[in-house]
Amino acid sequence: MQSLDSLYGALNQRLIDAGVLPNLKYSAQINQSVSRPDAPAPEAPTPQQAAGRPGTTPAPVEPALFDLDLSAPPPSDPGALFSGLSSLLGEHRQSHPDAPLLGGTRSIVSFSPRGASRTYSASELLAALNRMQQQSAHELAQRLHQPQAVEGLKADLQQQLESHSSLPGDSKVSDQEADVIDLVGMLFDFILDDENLPDACKTALSHLHTPYLKIALQDKALFTQHHHPARRLLNTMAQAGVLYGNEGDERGLLAKMQWVVERVIHGFSGDLGLFDSLIEEFNEYVETLRHKVELRERRAVEAAKGRDRLLGAREQALEVIQRCIGQRNLPTIIRNFLELTWADVLVFVLLRHGEQSSEWKRSCEVAEQLAWSGTPLNEAEALQLQEQRVPMLSDLRKGLELLGGYHEDGIRRLLQDLVACQHAVQAKQPQLAAQLKPTLPESPLGAMLGEDADLARQAPSRSKLSARAQALTKELANVEFGTWFEFVEGSKSRALKLSWFSPTTHNYMFVDHSGQRVAIKPLTLLASEMEKGLARIVTPERATPLVDRALTAIYRVLQRFTGRTAEPR
Repeated sequence: MQSLDSLYGALNQRLIDAGVLPNLKYSAQINQSVSRPDAPAPEAPTPQQAAGRPGTTPAPVEPALFDLDLSAPPPSDPGALFSGLSSLLGEHRQSHPDAPLLGGTRSIVSFSPRGASRTYSASELLAALNRMQQQSAHELAQRLHQPQAVEGLKADLQQQLESHSSLPGDSKVSDQEADVIDLVGMLFDFILDDENLPDACKTALSHLHTPYLKIALQDKALFTQHHHPARRLLNTMAQAGVLYGNEGDERGLLAKMQWVVERVIHGFSGDLGLFDSLIEEFNEYVETLRHKVELRERRAVEAAKGRDRLLGAREQALEVIQRCIGQRNLPTIIRNFLELTWADVLVFVLLRHGEQSSEWKRSCEVAEQLAWSGTPLNEAEALQLQEQRVPMLSDLRKGLELLGGYHEDGIRRLLQDLVACQHAVQAKQPQLAAQLKPTLPESPLGAMLGEDADLARQAPSRSKLSARAQALTKELANVEFGTWFEFVEGSKSRALKLSWFSPTTHNYMFVDHSGQRVAIKPLTLLASEMEKGLARIVTPERATPLVDRALTAIYRVLQRFTGRTAEPR
């Protein structure tokens, strides 16, 4: 009698494959009064075993029974989330079978004949997907650079089912399988719409739709288990795309992602071990890429620290020059020399000898003496200037030689012009002083610092900030390195990471996903941009795995479709 169980099971499977009452279940009535020897419980087939048997119906991982409030926020437990998704999908299918789903794609139900009374068997469905995967493998080289549209895939699936069915006008996909097809479709629609992913990465991942649909129809653990190999691979590639895929590296990460997609489409026939090996190899590549990015970022930070020392010294030097000039109405030659040339001398002296050195103090004194010499002096002051002129000119010469941008003839002519200007001012002949306009060489520091040299002038002063912006400066002072910001640039936005900020100049350095320096922003300018909505700190959602984000988003959309929320969250 015990052998009848297997016989009935085989007969029932034959009926299912033929489409006769595929949802009929049997159970043997057990006489509780008859004692039987204890027998070991049969082992359930593993997902790999189930997925590897074409034409069979594996034991599905059904959603556990959860007491869910479908109007509440999406549950954090993956099993409860899948159970809620199944309930919401079924409810939506019953009430709005032709309504578009997430991404605007129609349900697979709307592709089936209206009056169909028969459902396709699992073996028919798997065979259709196998044919689609084989066709995709043949055409992949041409199709890989164009996204795989979800609606087009559903139409292809329906066409494959009908073209190989004996009753194409009377067959449809079962409700349970339709829900899985639609859920996987919404997952890939989410991928194609994900703003965090670069378009090239979305396109590559979209071609995994067919093999992932095969897996989901046979192994619901794809939705309920975070460690499922196929789920881990999809999450891993998507996260790599978010972190490192935005820089147009066609030969790097994108090529590796495309290689993985090709391996899955050409090689997946049911063994999930393929995904384990691909995860391992892909992670090795990403680890190498991560080290390159970190090295590039470290170099950018070290360079920024060096430039920041220059900026800090330059700001200090310019403060000295401005104090020397003050309210004095100086001839152009002396003013330009102090602001454009001697300021650089002060920077080099400060960096080489320090603020407490005699060299720094003497260089500041020379700047003050030169500014003073360009103003009308009384008789006693004129005698004082005459005594100071020789040592002052000697120190001016040393400073110009320190810069290294002057030849001897140029230094001599420049010093002669400065002395001529002093005499013209003391002779009360300002028109003669105004005629002295030597061409000063470009500042080597200005060329070295580039646009960074103008940062201080671009930034608003703290006193001019609004109360809100001033509060933001205090918040920004506590932001940690590694925090991601989003900056609005015209009609586009760009995510950049705070890599370093200067405690002296209060400049914030941002890098892109590749670790390359992209922007330096003074604290007050950054606070002002945040106040205007041109910059914001990015929420941690970027670090949430793709499938988790997708299923949560789908849950919320289905809640809205079934009338449980009025507006998208």
